[in-house]
Amino acid sequence: MSVRESEILFKARSQAKDFSVRISREPFSPQGDVGDLQASWNALQAASQLKGAPIWEGTYYRLVSLNGFKTLEKTLELGTIPYSTVRALIERDKQSPLGFENFPLHLNTGALIRTTDGYYIFGQKGTGPRPNDQRTDIIGGGLQSSERQVSEGHDLARNLLKEMYEEINIGEEHLATLESLGFVLAGDTMAVVMVFELVLKLNLQEVQALFNARVEFEFSDLLAVPEPQLKNFLASLNGYLGILGQLLES
Repeated sequence: MSVRESEILFKARSQAKDFSVRISREPFSPQGDVGDLQASWNALQAASQLKGAPIWEGTYYRLVSLNGFKTLEKTLELGTIPYSTVRALIERDKQSPLGFENFPLHLNTGALIRTTDGYYIFGQKGTGPRPNDQRTDIIGGGLQSSERQVSEGHDLARNLLKEMYEEINIGEEHLATLESLGFVLAGDTMAVVMVFELVLKLNLQEVQALFNARVEFEFSDLLAVPEPQLKNFLASLNGYLGILGQLLES
């Protein structure tokens, strides 16, 4: 089966506060025959429990429409979607590709994080045969309505800062600048990611020391990429990470 390509939805350096938010109360409703999503979720839960790792369940914010990007209005129309529905749709998509009308479009925030001495910081989950394999990820996470009520664009930046503190133990006090680079659609998960460039007041050694003192262990290690190598490194990654270098181009 062919892999759906990730794509850039919106590309422009801006501030999160420049985006307005409109909340839709209309629930997500699958179109056509997508199979029994509840049965798919139940099977996923059962398999995870057998492994001793139950799947998190909660509610994501999702983009109801991409029209705000197409018209350059910088308006985000947001609804919500249960994570169980998201996971079930991803599983269904693996069997037979879904049409765009059934994409969950669940919203995530992530960042390319730069130190004062010119390194970009990535997280690594476990160890792999190469430093740029699938276990490498940017710092960030999902925008969950149970954790944050979103009413303005800056709430997405706040979500990123929360994730950064939880994942690598770096707080807002360590931040020099924070700028949105744009939005991408992840082809494999059908998620929308708001991507930021974040410049720290810390050098690599200071970042590593804070990371070593973290209390949560989503990432097992950090990967530091020198700035001159960043675009080639990103291009070598799988999924939507492979196109992030395009957001840095003028």
